[in-house]
Amino acid sequence: MKLAITRPAGKGTLLGEQLEAQGISCDCTPVLELVKLPVSEAELAPIMEAEQLIFISQDAVYYLAQHQPTFSPTVSFLL
Repeated sequence: MKLAITRPAGKGTLLGEQLEAQGISCDCTPVLELVKLPVSEAELAPIMEAEQLIFISQDAVYYLAQHQPTFSPTVSFLL
């Protein structure tokens, strides 16, 4: 069996190495690039006022943290 790991460049390397160590052949073939977008205060407002925030990627957490938003004191984070 041969697997293709399609995570962004550098993000699938460790997984590929672990699978290769188990005898599974892998190719790291990135199909997307993560780029931080500029976000205005108006665009951040709904995030800062939310009662719950759901993050589906560590990159989303990382990029949002760079904006240093002040969240609602009652916000729940779902990771």
